[in-house]
Amino acid sequence: MIGNLVSHFRVLEQIGQGGMGEVFLALDTKLNRKVALKFLPPSLEDDPIAQKRFLLEAKSAALLDHPFIAYIYEIGEWEGRSFLAMEYLKGQTLEERLRQGRLPLERAIQIAIEVSEALGAAHSEGIIHRDLKPSNIMITEGGHAKVMDFGLAKFVDLSPQSGLAKDPITGLTGSGVRLGTIPYMSPEQLRGDPLDTRSDIFAFGIVLHEMISGKHPFKRTDPFETAGAILRESPPPLSHSDSMAPEVASYILGKMLAKQADERYQSVLESRTDLRNLLTSLTPQGTPDPIRSPVRRRTLLHFLPWLIATVTLLGLAFVLLSQPEQFLDPSSLRLELSVGSNRRVAHYYRQGIALSPDGSLLAIVTGQVENPYRFPDEVEIELRRLDEWQSRKVQGTVNGFQPFFSPDGDWLGFTVYVEEENSFYLKKVRVDGGEPVTLCECEARWGATWSKRGTIIFGTGSGGLMEVWNPEENPGN
Repeated sequence: MIGNLVSHFRVLEQIGQGGMGEVFLALDTKLNRKVALKFLPPSLEDDPIAQKRFLLEAKSAALLDHPFIAYIYEIGEWEGRSFLAMEYLKGQTLEERLRQGRLPLERAIQIAIEVSEALGAAHSEGIIHRDLKPSNIMITEGGHAKVMDFGLAKFVDLSPQSGLAKDPITGLTGSGVRLGTIPYMSPEQLRGDPLDTRSDIFAFGIVLHEMISGKHPFKRTDPFETAGAILRESPPPLSHSDSMAPEVASYILGKMLAKQADERYQSVLESRTDLRNLLTSLTPQGTPDPIRSPVRRRTLLHFLPWLIATVTLLGLAFVLLSQPEQFLDPSSLRLELSVGSNRRVAHYYRQGIALSPDGSLLAIVTGQVENPYRFPDEVEIELRRLDEWQSRKVQGTVNGFQPFFSPDGDWLGFTVYVEEENSFYLKKVRVDGGEPVTLCECEARWGATWSKRGTIIFGTGSGGLMEVWNPEENPGN
C-alpha cells in the first residue's frame, strides 16, 4: 500500500488501524494537501453490513460542514477496496490525552463546548453519533476538538409525527439492536430501546466526567459490571477526585447522566448554554470565542490579587518571626481584597490568609465584620487553588479565623471563638473534606503554626506568651 497511487492520492504511511478500518496518511496530488485515507480491513470487504456502515460514515459526515467535525472529502474504490478521503488532523485523541491525567477544569469545559457544538450540528441534521468516546475526539495541534468516526451513526426523522429512532436512509438497525462501545453507552442503548439525540448526551456526560475527574464514572474491570453500573449506579461526586470543582459542574454532569432520557438535557445545545455560563464564571473577563482562542492564557493581572495577598502574608510572617515574643494588635492586621468580579469585598483579619506548603492552595477568611475590634462572626474559611478562579467553603469553619496548614498540606488548622461560652477552640480539618476535629480549648487568638515535628505553636492572649502543644501526644488536652 505504501507508495501506491490510490486514485489521485499518494499513500505515504500507515497512521492507524482498528476493527472498522485502516488509516493511511496520503498526499492529494491534485490539491497538494495531506489527507487521511481510511480503508475497510480486508476481512470486512465482503461483509455487506460493514460496507453499508462505511458508506454511512461518508454520508453522515459529508452532511456536516462544521469546524469541530472532521471533514470527509470523497469516497472511492481502489482495487476492489472502498476508501474514504478525510481531513488529516495533527494532534492526539482525547483518549491519548487522558492517559496523562485529567484536564484543567477550564480546558475541559472549553473542549466540551466545542464537542457540544459538533453534536448540535449533527443532531440538527437528524444524525445520532451513537459512539461518542474519547478515542473519537481529536484534539488538534491548534487546541480544538474534532469529533470523528460516524461509522455507527443513525439517521432519524426528527419531525414531530415521526416518533423516535426511525432510520429511513439505512434501515440497518432497529429496536433491540445494541451497537456502540459499552462504557460509553446510554442506559437505553444498553437495553436495546429506540434511541434519540439524548443518548449522545449521556455519552457526552461520561466523556466530560472523565475529562474533569480523570476517571470513567462507571467503568469496571468486567464489561457486564460496567453495563450494570451505567444502568443502576449513580456517578461518583466530583469531590471524590477534585474537591475544588464548582457545584454547577456537578449539576451539569448530573443532568447529562440522568438514567431516564426525560430527565436529561433535552437538547445538547441546552448543555452548551450551561457550559458557557460555567466557563464565564471561571474566566471573569468573559467567555473566549472557542474558534479563535481555544486556550485562554492567564496573565499577571489575573493573579495580581493573590500575588498581593501572598506578598502581604510573607511580610507579616517576617515581622512576626523577627520579633518572636511580640504580637501585633489584631485590628492592625486588616487587609482588603476583591476575590472575583462577582464576589463582594471581603475583610481579612488577624492573618486571615494562609498559603499551603506546596504553594497550590490559599486559605481565606471571608465574610463581613462591621467592627474590627470584635472577634469574627459571620465569617468562614474558603480554599482556593491558585490555578483556578473558583473557591470552596470549608465545612465546619463558620466563625473560624487564623488558618494555617500542616507541613504536608493535608490538614488546615484554625481558631474558633464561641461567644456564648467566651471560649477559643483550636481545630483542624482535612483539606479534602470531612468534619473538623477539636484539638483543645485554648486562647490561640493571635495565630498558630504547625511545625514539621507535629507540634502546634500559638500565641496566647496573656501578653504574647507562646506555648508548644503536640496534638498527637496529648489528644483532647
